[in-house]
Amino acid sequence: MREVNKNSRSLAKTIALKGALIFLIIMPIVSFFIISPYFYLHDSPEKKPWVSWFNDPHERVYISWETEEETKGVLKYGTDKDDWDVEITENKSSKIHHLSLTGLDPDTKYYYSVEVEGEEFGAGMFRTAPSGFKEFTWVMISDTQQNLGPGHHYRVARVLEQKAEDYSFIANVGDIVEQGADKRYYDNFFQIASHYFDKLPFVPVIGNHDDRSVDQFTEYFINQVNTSQDHFYYSFNWSNVHFCIPHFAHGSESEMTDVQLNWLENDLARAQDKTFIVVMFHCPVIGASFFGENEVLMKNVKPILEDYGVDAIIHGHEHHYERGHLGDIMYMILGGGGGAFDVGLRPLPETEILTASPCYTEVEAKKGTLTFSTFTLEGSLIDEYTIEAED
Repeated sequence: MREVNKNSRSLAKTIALKGALIFLIIMPIVSFFIISPYFYLHDSPEKKPWVSWFNDPHERVYISWETEEETKGVLKYGTDKDDWDVEITENKSSKIHHLSLTGLDPDTKYYYSVEVEGEEFGAGMFRTAPSGFKEFTWVMISDTQQNLGPGHHYRVARVLEQKAEDYSFIANVGDIVEQGADKRYYDNFFQIASHYFDKLPFVPVIGNHDDRSVDQFTEYFINQVNTSQDHFYYSFNWSNVHFCIPHFAHGSESEMTDVQLNWLENDLARAQDKTFIVVMFHCPVIGASFFGENEVLMKNVKPILEDYGVDAIIHGHEHHYERGHLGDIMYMILGGGGGAFDVGLRPLPETEILTASPCYTEVEAKKGTLTFSTFTLEGSLIDEYTIEAED
């Protein structure tokens, strides 16, 4: 009996020691995830204005900004930053501000300044789209969400800040924030993105995390073109490239509405005179991580993209970089913009390159080629691929 009690006490002691060891290992990790958001999401940071568009960047853009209190702002803009051509005062007070600039000249550099209560709130520049062909370069990132600690979007932002004037605009292919219904995450995103927003107009694509509150997403990105059925989709032309941005944040059946699929087909049909067609939506048709093949997108969307000769589809969602081919269509996954990376990547037959690393992708559009170049944050080339126009 004494031997049994001795063994029981020894076993209990062993269990207690192992439990204490596990507690000591796990608690710092748990504490980090619980406490760390309060260090970088605890208040509303200072944010600069941003420029966006949702139909025709040749002659119309929106300049937007956010203030902590309801205020009226004054926007000045023109082609000479020392001599403003136009001054607009807002009609009503608000916290999230949007002013539409119309009647702009194509292929023209504009400067702007926003004043709030008599003091400069922010200033920047943008260039309108050319009316005909002109070589240009744009840059793309995705998944800037801060899902595990502060993430690495701030590192991406510092790199883009140095290169911003090389690009016509930046596209973020979804999951801009981790919690679309929590304003603190937008505060943090805009604080970091302010490093490049004064020189880079912003082309947003809605992701599944953003889609947790479409209402909040559209408060920041004022898409007045297509807002039916809580879907956020639009398109625009720049030089010889047509950009089509549907709302496939989840790749779910609920997104396969007749309204949106008809819009997608009609939009691509109208773009047949463009040399290249690039479609950007968040959820991949296929990917080499957890999600694999999306049967809904494969069935409902892929045939439309093939029928209308789409050259490239750009995704986020999976947190790695991937490039491959779906038949004649080149696909890319650009999930290296800020969130934690996928583990256990599994190359698919369609996969041609696959890596998990913070990165960004720049695209150079010439008369007969689109060249996609993906870089590490240290400037090393990860991948380069060129699409040539059909004769």
